[in-house]
Amino acid sequence: MEALPIVLVVVALAIAGWLSQRQRRKMDEYRKQLEAQGEFVPPDPQRKLTRAQRRVEEFRASVPPPPTTSVEEIARAEAEELGLPSMPGAEGLDVAVLLPVWRRDEDIRTRCSGQIGYEIADGIAPAEATPDDVRLVCDGPLADVEEDGNKPPG
Repeated sequence: MEALPIVLVVVALAIAGWLSQRQRRKMDEYRKQLEAQGEFVPPDPQRKLTRAQRRVEEFRASVPPPPTTSVEEIARAEAEELGLPSMPGAEGLDVAVLLPVWRRDEDIRTRCSGQIGYEIADGIAPAEATPDDVRLVCDGPLADVEEDGNKPPG
């Protein structure tokens, strides 16, 4: 009695193997018949994708890649938006100098009641200037600033 389940499992495995071989032979015969008629195109073994993967690839192919923007282009656009290249003393200075000086000298920007400009240290050519060689200057008086950073009324 104990051997009966084992015998049944072995017989079931033998029948399953025989059926799969029979099915494989039928599929091979069907493929050969289609190939003879010129209707069978064998699948590309390199291209085993699911339907979802194919849809994703088709979508990626249909969408153009985003435009590449460099940090330099972003900095140049920000400087132009702020009007930094047109400020007095900015002629010949690189954006890599204009923006850091503009951010560093916030005190001059917030307190200046006149026109703001750039000033380069003596003996430095604009093309060779670094942010350490340049500073913002104000041609008018500097307003007092309260502790909270706001200009006092009046």
